[in-house]
Amino acid sequence: MKRFTFRLDRVLKLRKRIEEKIELDLSMKQAELFSITNRISKVHEQLTAFTVENRLEGTFTVFDLLAVDNYIFRLETLIEELEKRREECEREFQTITGALIEARKARKAIQNLRERRFDRYREELNRWEDARIDDMNQSISHNREMLTVEEVPMEDM
Repeated sequence: MKRFTFRLDRVLKLRKRIEEKIELDLSMKQAELFSITNRISKVHEQLTAFTVENRLEGTFTVFDLLAVDNYIFRLETLIEELEKRREECEREFQTITGALIEARKARKAIQNLRERRFDRYREELNRWEDARIDDMNQSISHNREMLTVEEVPMEDM
């Protein structure tokens, strides 16, 4: 009997590669999202530390106050930009997650088809082997009958 062949094996391999690429994109986007979140928390810590360190006590010049205000404004602006980037990154992450789910469904559909066809092949193979075994058993049984000759008494001949 012929070996099992599945005509859509190339398509299945292609779908697996597409799924792996999307998984890689997803992990890269997740790493970027993690990096942005860490950067936001570091800037928040930096802003908090700066405000605690530079409490307005004593005498300051206008330039000192402007420098402090400018620095705080720059940090707050950076936080806002990072927050926007994080929201955009989260949307992209959700989009890639949806694409990954669709890619998995497509791969799984072909994989299930392959498994069903392989099961049918295995059933046919079992039937073919059973038929061959039955043929061999019949041959053996026939050969035994031929070898076992009944003894006929000579008188009857």
